[in-house]
Amino acid sequence: EEIIYGEMSTGPSDDISKVTKLARTMVTRYGMSDQLGPRTFGQKEEMVFLGREISEQRDYSEKIAEEIDDEVRVLIETAQEVARNILTKNRAKLDQLAHKLLEVESLEGEALMALMRAPSDKDPPLDLPSRTPPAPTVPVEPDPQPEDDAPRQRKPRRGLAWGN
Repeated sequence: EEIIYGEMSTGPSDDISKVTKLARTMVTRYGMSDQLGPRTFGQKEEMVFLGREISEQRDYSEKIAEEIDDEVRVLIETAQEVARNILTKNRAKLDQLAHKLLEVESLEGEALMALMRAPSDKDPPLDLPSRTPPAPTVPVEPDPQPEDDAPRQRKPRRGLAWGN
């Protein structure tokens, strides 16, 4: 969305939540931090049989908490930049994949690998609209009730999926 439309939506909110949790775990439990080194922070009590954490006992200072937050931010921003660079560098392949997904809705296994191995110039790039300012909103008057009292059918509203 950011590369193609120049903006982000709320769509990836669950992905962002999972990435944040993973990055925090990398720093606080697995010691994967250049700044803080290979050590753990906080003691978690877990219910192993339920696979859930009950609580975390903080055994570090407020200064370390800020450093943990900084390291989590650096990990996420670095990964985001790597992903952005890969997608930008392979924009033709991204367009080709998007075009195919509009045709078949889902792509897995060998079909996905075959598409990824195929030359990118096989299909022309998708003509996706660039970011344009939103049109002014105009109040919409409801359709008059049909004389036969039949239920009204709503027409889908145009939006991102409709290409504005």
